[in-house]
Amino acid sequence: MFKDLIANLSDFLTYFVPGYLSIIIFNYFSSKDLEKSIEYLLIKCIIFSYTSIIIADLFVCKEDPYYFITIIFVAVMLGVAISILFRISKFFTNSKLYNHVFPFPQRTGKLTIWQDIIDSVEQDKKQSGKKRYDLKAIVFPKNGDKIYVGKINFIEEKTDNPFIILKYFKVYNGTNLGDVTLNEDYIETIEEENEKILVLNFSNISEMQIESIFYD
Repeated sequence: MFKDLIANLSDFLTYFVPGYLSIIIFNYFSSKDLEKSIEYLLIKCIIFSYTSIIIADLFVCKEDPYYFITIIFVAVMLGVAISILFRISKFFTNSKLYNHVFPFPQRTGKLTIWQDIIDSVEQDKKQSGKKRYDLKAIVFPKNGDKIYVGKINFIEEKTDNPFIILKYFKVYNGTNLGDVTLNEDYIETIEEENEKILVLNFSNISEMQIESIFYD
């Protein structure tokens, strides 16, 4: 029984730890979160570990005392290499060349689309020659009779159900823009000298329109 336990532990170390190390390194350099699904994480660990073992076998034999250390080294390098390739691919897909060669909507690799929106706005800012920008949002909550218009101050990242914070906002009665005249029919307004903020969760938002405002 003890021998079986040692054998199982050895298999665990060989087929889980190297892959897990590769994933941790990749997530760190790529600003990604660890998988929430245990099953999916285990599958990825096995794939990365098996790949590391195949590469390590090219350089050392299993009887070598440094065999496992070689696998760990390969796993680390594998995580670094994949993160570099990931960043290169993100740079290319955000480039003008990519948009000309592949003129179709881009797919985001993130849990939410916010970072892609910010990247797009940053590119527009550079093209406009301006130094700064604000994001103005018109928010339509679910099952509500209010419309919120304000400056996006903060967006929660790395979650599939983020919060958004609006500052300097106005509140309108209505369910669509046809019900109100912006800057005239508001029932409450929070100006710049007021520190009051509005916190909304995406699960409670049915629609949101975003406008980029560039200035020097």
